[in-house]
Amino acid sequence: MTTIMTVLRSGGEYRAEHVRALHAQFCDEPSACLADVPVAGVSVLRQRYRWPGWFAKMELFNPDLIDDDILYFDLDTLLLCNPSVYMNDDRFRMLSDFYHPEKPASGMMFIPHREKARIWSQWLASPERWMRECRGDQDVLERICGRDVARFGEMVKSWRVHIAAPGMPGYHDVRSKGDGTIPANTDVLCFHGNVRPWDVLALLPEYLQFTDYPSA
Repeated sequence: MTTIMTVLRSGGEYRAEHVRALHAQFCDEPSACLADVPVAGVSVLRQRYRWPGWFAKMELFNPDLIDDDILYFDLDTLLLCNPSVYMNDDRFRMLSDFYHPEKPASGMMFIPHREKARIWSQWLASPERWMRECRGDQDVLERICGRDVARFGEMVKSWRVHIAAPGMPGYHDVRSKGDGTIPANTDVLCFHGNVRPWDVLALLPEYLQFTDYPSA
């Protein structure tokens, strides 16, 4: 069985409302949020550690947290498909970094239960050292798992790289290659940098009207 999971670490830009908006896109698939605060309307697994920022995601690899496989999404993600299509391959999978595709990225992951213990044991042996030496969880995972990790395919897109055009939120004059429209073969839309799904509500009403995102 697979459970879709998100992570909320309170005190930053993300709030319970963002969790609810993303979980509303999961098409009634089993889901939970690993959080340090309650989230009304969402099943919450309480964080057992107080690791800051991105490192809070490392607790997903605790094999005692949940017995299921995990399909994980960052909170700044928009789903344009039923997420169950990403539950049919039981390899440990990550994104390819949208700027440096040779590097794995952790904004979306499929974590088979059988893979959790080996990653968790290496992390838990010295989390303070990992946090000193790495910028975030995906650097930790690259060092533990290498760059040969299986990747999600081309139907996972970046707003900044594949959609944003001049004058649009998130546009970058070097990184952005889009024409302002979402390509037809898009299943998952990832937001990163300085733009979030709720920043572009007016540009994507046909996609976002059902998500009930809060304003920025």
